[in-house]
Amino acid sequence: MNSKSTIVETNVLVDFIKSKQKNKITLEDLPSLVLETMVVAQKMRHLKGKEKKKLVTKAITLCIDRSDIAGPFEGIVLQLVPKLCDTLIDVDKGRLVINPKIVGCPCLPFK
Repeated sequence: MNSKSTIVETNVLVDFIKSKQKNKITLEDLPSLVLETMVVAQKMRHLKGKEKKKLVTKAITLCIDRSDIAGPFEGIVLQLVPKLCDTLIDVDKGRLVINPKIVGCPCLPFK
């Protein structure tokens, strides 16, 4: 991935984020915004997974830097974005199950 295409692809993601967040990014919107941005990056088939994650992280970081959503906690919020990406990838690949199906067992009070 060369630096010119990285800039173009990052700008595509930044423009997408701006279109989704008319006013300002909020902490409440951050998880869904990361997810939606990852969906857009997924369409960049010429990139590998780690490159897509890096682009998503960079684009969201740029938007967070410009919006001042977290004030003094901005550093912490910026550290959360890559971890949030990893968690969403784990859910998508089935490595993390949010609501596991529990097989009924007569010894348990629920089925």
